[in-house]
Amino acid sequence: MMRATLLLLSVLMTTGCTTGISSKPSEKLLFSIRMTKTAFGGAVKNDTGFYFYLEDSGNKIAGYQMTQGKRTNAISFDAAEFRRQIEQIAFEPFDFDAEITRIFSDARRGSSKGDILLVSDGAEYEIRFVYGPVDYTLKTWNAVSYIDWYAPRSPKIAKLKALLDCFELQFGRAKFELGG
Repeated sequence: MMRATLLLLSVLMTTGCTTGISSKPSEKLLFSIRMTKTAFGGAVKNDTGFYFYLEDSGNKIAGYQMTQGKRTNAISFDAAEFRRQIEQIAFEPFDFDAEITRIFSDARRGSSKGDILLVSDGAEYEIRFVYGPVDYTLKTWNAVSYIDWYAPRSPKIAKLKALLDCFELQFGRAKFELGG
């Protein structure tokens, strides 16, 4: 009996049944942020990042954290209010590098604050957002640092930051069991 119980628990844990979401999502990717390279280690060999999927019904969103190719956290939450939040952000795809260049140009002309951010190590990240007609991918070094730094200087980057904040807050609320 003990062996059967352990086997059943093992199967349930590896298939995700204990969390109510599948181990290998068949849902539609909604948002992801994953590390692709590190400054000193090169290409990341095993998947490391956060992934959010809209379930086929459209009523639930499943969120996963992957660390070195292993799922280390999983959440599931109601999609209705969350979808309204991301729709209110009204994110539109843009060229991140061109926007940074515009900010530098404005600073040279004196029409904006001239501070710049330099990060000497860190990691390259890929951020992906797929929702409705939007299919946006940003691949850049130290993404979150630059997004946080330049958001006050760019409405486009501010919307990207708001989108990131929305997913971060939802994941945190679910892990702290604060609802949301």
